[in-house]
Amino acid sequence: MQVQFNQSQLKIIDLLVKVKYFMTVGDMSEKVKVSERSVYKNLSSLNKKLKTLDIEGTRNVYGQGYYLSEKSKQQIQKYLATESSSKYSSLERQYIVFINLLIDSRFSVQKIAQGCGVSKQTILKDIQSLKQKMKSFEITIVSNYRGHFLQGQEIKIRQFLFSWLYSDHELAGIYETREIKELKVLISQWLSSFENSNNIIYSDEFIYVFANFYALILKRIFNNNAVLKGKKYPISAKLQETPEYKFSSSFLSILLGDRYSEFENNYLTSVLLGGQKRKLPKDSINTEISKIVYVIINSFKNLADCAFKDENKLHQDLVVHLATTFFRVKYRQQYQNNDFDSIKENYPDIYIYTKMSIHPFERFIGASLNDYEVGLISIYFASEISRKNENDPKVLLVSSGSNGSAGFLMTQMVEQYPNVNFSLPIAPSELTNRPIEERAIITNISLTDTKLPWLKVNSVLTSKDFENIDNFFQLNGITNSENLQTEFKAIMETIYDNTNVIHGKALEKGIKQILVDKKKHEKKKKRTGPLLSEVLTEDKIKFSHDKTLNWEQAIELCSQPLLTAGNITKSYVTAMINNVKDNGPYINIGTEIALAHARPSQGVNRLGMSLLLLDHDIDLVDKEHKIKLIIVLAAQDSTSHLRALSELAKILGNKEDVSKIMNAKNASEIEELIKKGEK
Repeated sequence: MQVQFNQSQLKIIDLLVKVKYFMTVGDMSEKVKVSERSVYKNLSSLNKKLKTLDIEGTRNVYGQGYYLSEKSKQQIQKYLATESSSKYSSLERQYIVFINLLIDSRFSVQKIAQGCGVSKQTILKDIQSLKQKMKSFEITIVSNYRGHFLQGQEIKIRQFLFSWLYSDHELAGIYETREIKELKVLISQWLSSFENSNNIIYSDEFIYVFANFYALILKRIFNNNAVLKGKKYPISAKLQETPEYKFSSSFLSILLGDRYSEFENNYLTSVLLGGQKRKLPKDSINTEISKIVYVIINSFKNLADCAFKDENKLHQDLVVHLATTFFRVKYRQQYQNNDFDSIKENYPDIYIYTKMSIHPFERFIGASLNDYEVGLISIYFASEISRKNENDPKVLLVSSGSNGSAGFLMTQMVEQYPNVNFSLPIAPSELTNRPIEERAIITNISLTDTKLPWLKVNSVLTSKDFENIDNFFQLNGITNSENLQTEFKAIMETIYDNTNVIHGKALEKGIKQILVDKKKHEKKKKRTGPLLSEVLTEDKIKFSHDKTLNWEQAIELCSQPLLTAGNITKSYVTAMINNVKDNGPYINIGTEIALAHARPSQGVNRLGMSLLLLDHDIDLVDKEHKIKLIIVLAAQDSTSHLRALSELAKILGNKEDVSKIMNAKNASEIEELIKKGEK
């Protein structure tokens, strides 16, 4: 059997074969020039591949690092010497093909095959896979007597590249010529100058992706491969007064010379405006977005029945985030990344409430946010509603990434350590500018200017990170370590009394880890609670053709099946109506859709849901908020309704399903649609 190792895996293999004892993840990260997160991912993939070859994978000694047995080293060296193992994985070869097509039309399949150490046929297969990947961006590869070319809209070609680099940072290091490296340095310096001049701070993630992305775009422009003839990239006259536009103009006019065009200036302006930021000057904030954020926060609070510890900071962070999201959506540059899928899967309540709350923003921009963008917003809420009692042990989180990445780090920490009180994440530069009341620090970057004990972890925590955090918390008294120490001492005394210990420190660390493993994090239990079809039954689905109904009467009519069945009392109906009167049309969670609800304490006897479909639109408070489909939710607590609500959110997020509901003629059609989604 032939197994292909990617470039990073081959470098890791080379290090582990040559090292005499152990190698830490930090050392491998530094030498391979990838993030620690990438090292963990590659080690996991590497061990799976070695297993298929009947070769024992890497071993790990806690506190020391990774190593390969002598037998494994010999087997791997023999395999690499005898097999025609490619330097690159299929995905990496596809990226190489794409970049070559992007910047140089003199593309040779034969040369690429030779450079990658594979056959011409393999590259042709890779090209077919690449075509499939580009299909959703309406890009393909065409060939003629002059060579091979990318065919598609210039903007979509660039969107595809940015999306690919954003979702897989490691690809950026595969294609780095001297000129590309020089351009990356130039772009980074220019961006830093722009930040300092305008009181703006971009996220580290955006800076990294943007520098790699735009270096390749500049190379494409230099080689006259950008298809811009007759193309326009219009931005409003107002945006031409922004610092981004002026800075782009000065930068490109010098760099591009005769190749300078208004298209390129406008395009670069849009990318900078949409770049994820940690800070914006106050005078650049859209006042309309600020108002919308207040509505979103109130909607989330009402849906989740929660309060936020620092609502002002939450508002400020969301305003900055949505101000840049506005431009990403406007210029079709929404971020995409698989890392945040875990939010949707592991924190369904926060994700659902976020998705339902952001409709005012989606209506403002005239477009829907993708799952990743929704996930980015949800982590701000996750950070604020997961705060613990002030008397609990305090841990400070320090993050070099965006507010989004910092918030996600906090979400994971709070979920795994519910009895630990975490302070809101700060940037490394803020360490010297605030009083430190915490007892320890968890960070995703190495620190120097602090006397507190600190532990470096990945932004997306791995099982290894959690092992290290467990031990770190135990050693620093963040979590109770009395029982652990007693058991540890008893075991070590027994070992020392009955054996000759050669590597004492390694043994002690290993035993301590075994004890910590006893308290290992269990996988999250699957959501419990009734299905949507069990809550929203046919007898709770009603239709109305009454043209005189107003929104208050519609809520009353929709509530009637729940009142009759005893799920709610009359006071709950009054509370739902008063909520809208007090807070505005926040229950308008989608086009022509309203989800009416109140607090469990205001008249809920047991969980229930009802639905009313009108044959015409009515105004919800004002003419700006039309509704036709009304759903009443009666939740008896904070969790039992989540499964049904999750399924409802899935249906309402599907335009085809919503259309079927809006055009349904009877309750059985809606019930059938609900049950179909549960199969």
